[in-house]
Amino acid sequence: MDLKELGAYLRNPTPDDRLRVETRDWYKSAADDPHFQRWLNDGTVEGDEAWQAWLDSIAANTETTEIRRVRVIPRGPLNKYLEFELLVQFPLNIQHGEQIRVLTSDGQWPERARLSDFFVIDGGERVAVSFYDDQGKFIEAQVADLPEEWAKEAQALWGEAVDYGVWRAEYDQRHAA
Repeated sequence: MDLKELGAYLRNPTPDDRLRVETRDWYKSAADDPHFQRWLNDGTVEGDEAWQAWLDSIAANTETTEIRRVRVIPRGPLNKYLEFELLVQFPLNIQHGEQIRVLTSDGQWPERARLSDFFVIDGGERVAVSFYDDQGKFIEAQVADLPEEWAKEAQALWGEAVDYGVWRAEYDQRHAA
């Protein structure tokens, strides 16, 4: 599946629950993101129509679907992309209805989470696995075999991860010194 087909797969039929496990520490699309580039250059963030449309889509989708994300991050300092995602994007996504938890890992997370990002839809009725090249460019998504195994793993990661608000308070406290 390409990105358009993946989007259709995630939305149709309208799921009750969608859980994304996000594991990469960089996505090639960030290099083209003007918001990320502006933040890198001068630390400012300005929303525009495209960003607002994304936030509006989160809000609209959460009216019918519980949207959750487990963000797996490495132990230690965050790269600039992860700082932007965790400190700038996630608070806005949460304000618009997405539930986010963060799992800090030393790389010892389960095998499937090491593979790539994946989406579990309706508790495991459907699972889509995303594949990226070495530079973080999306290649394709595939429907997973044994979706119940992926769902079990995603739920375990969700259970292990901490609520974004807890993670953020700890992060802010560590960096205040």
